[in-house]
Amino acid sequence: METLKLHHIAPYLPYELKCQTVDRGEVVISELNAAYSDNSYTFMNIVESEKGFDDIKPLLKPMSALNISYVAELARYVTTLDEKYTIEIAMRMIEERKSKPLNMPYVIVQILLQWHFVVFGLIDKGLAKNILELETETLIEAQ
Repeated sequence: METLKLHHIAPYLPYELKCQTVDRGEVVISELNAAYSDNSYTFMNIVESEKGFDDIKPLLKPMSALNISYVAELARYVTTLDEKYTIEIAMRMIEERKSKPLNMPYVIVQILLQWHFVVFGLIDKGLAKNILELETETLIEAQ
């Protein structure tokens, strides 16, 4: 069974990634503050956490939630970076590669990470939680 590793979560660190974790035996949601190569990590409001990523589940959006509004915003951004893309071409490219986000241009992958979309298949592997499936009360308590 695959386990969550530093290389899975490190790309999300600059973007205030929230995770489900365990604090004093209770499941909580907190913002991941740092993750280290020795598999230790820190959270914003948790004093001490265990070593290893076994108790961490990043809260991410599935690629299926990448709706037309997100796609249009991504396409507009791509067209400002490269003149060869029109909005229509960029939107078609994003839609076609939605199932394999790592095949998209790196700048798009960075935006997907910033928006907390799953780009490494972590939800399907059971290594992350679909944030859209969590109860509203749980997310409000986490803020």
